[in-house]
Amino acid sequence: MKLYEIEQRIESVLELMSAVEVDSEAFEQLENEFDKLNMERDQKLSNCHGLLINWTVEIEAIRNEEKRLAAKRKARESQLERLKRYVMHYGVMPGDKWSKDGKSFSYRVSQSVHIVADIEDLPEEYQRVTMSADKAGLTTALKHGEAIEGVELVQKQNLQVK
Repeated sequence: MKLYEIEQRIESVLELMSAVEVDSEAFEQLENEFDKLNMERDQKLSNCHGLLINWTVEIEAIRNEEKRLAAKRKARESQLERLKRYVMHYGVMPGDKWSKDGKSFSYRVSQSVHIVADIEDLPEEYQRVTMSADKAGLTTALKHGEAIEGVELVQKQNLQVK
């Protein structure tokens, strides 16, 4: 039975228990049902708690693994660039080609933009502006009673798992 179904059953049992016409035998059966439902609810909540703890730990482990892999990728990218510079400096000079047993080194021409000026000095059509809300500043302003159109301070209930 799902947690919301247990809650619905508990409510219906409580309604029946509060009915005036219930005899003592029926009341005792309802009381037993109520106790049974509460035990089932406690077990379900205990299981949910365990799952929340496990998922929290798993998410943290995944986050740590992502950081470890990102560091490993950056290190490998750095090694790759150093090896390319090594081959370019000591092995195959620009304009030369090397080929042997189906393996080859050669150069191709590419272009990239190198910006030496301040971005503010560039024409506006070549500038990008990213805007975002200052949530920390908005929160402080709203807490101090300032009214800002289109913004409201919302209180939430967050489940704390310990």
